[in-house]
Amino acid sequence: MPKVIFARVVGERELLQRWLVKALEPAVVRGLRTVVLARDEAMATRVVEQLWTVDESSFIPHAEPGDQPSGLTPVIILVGSQIPAKADLAVNLTGEVPTWVAGWSGTLCDLIWTVSKRQEDEGRQKWEGYKAREDVVLEVKRDLEFTF
Repeated sequence: MPKVIFARVVGERELLQRWLVKALEPAVVRGLRTVVLARDEAMATRVVEQLWTVDESSFIPHAEPGDQPSGLTPVIILVGSQIPAKADLAVNLTGEVPTWVAGWSGTLCDLIWTVSKRQEDEGRQKWEGYKAREDVVLEVKRDLEFTF
């Protein structure tokens, strides 16, 4: 049964950048093959930029959408909610509950990013969608506290 880590991040875009790096760094250190699922090409581009610009001392090796990642690439960025085959961890930034979560064996990290009322409402709907499922184990994290 897959584990879903549900995180609530309160703050502006800079906090999201730190959150993403904070979520990915321990996964890379532990050797977890990780997929970041972006909502669209524009978001995928922002994710790539964030991985290059957050901190000069923090480089996270990654493959961008359209790249052919090697078997050693620890982070792969994909567009849409496609199933992250051969991944240990998926970070879902699509805004939707993935349909494939029940048949997957890894850990899914999802997010409520509460900058606006609309985003908070969308996050609540996602939370309710996960809670209604009996085929996942839910774990809640606050802001930037991450360990996998």
